[in-house]
Amino acid sequence: MKTTLLLDIAADAAGDRRAFGDLTFAELRHHAQLAASWIMEQAAGQIAFLGLNGSVVPTLLFASGYAGLPFCPLNYRLPDDKLNQLVARTAPSVLVADD
Repeated sequence: MKTTLLLDIAADAAGDRRAFGDLTFAELRHHAQLAASWIMEQAAGQIAFLGLNGSVVPTLLFASGYAGLPFCPLNYRLPDDKLNQLVARTAPSVLVADD
């Protein structure tokens, strides 16, 4: 089963229900599909995320499913040298980072 199937079921059955914060399941699917389209245009091998938890995490998780790419959340608490090593290992990737 693909992770996107879970989102599609939720969005089709209860699209107007809140998924995360003010984001509904229908909006989450829409954002994930838009993100997946943009990511596929970048010719990335995977999607990496560096930041805090929030609605961007499930958006990227489902976007990776729609794009057919691995999702790699990175631990922002790591020392710079270790974090740089992990980022280098994800190449070629789209790296999304928050503040």
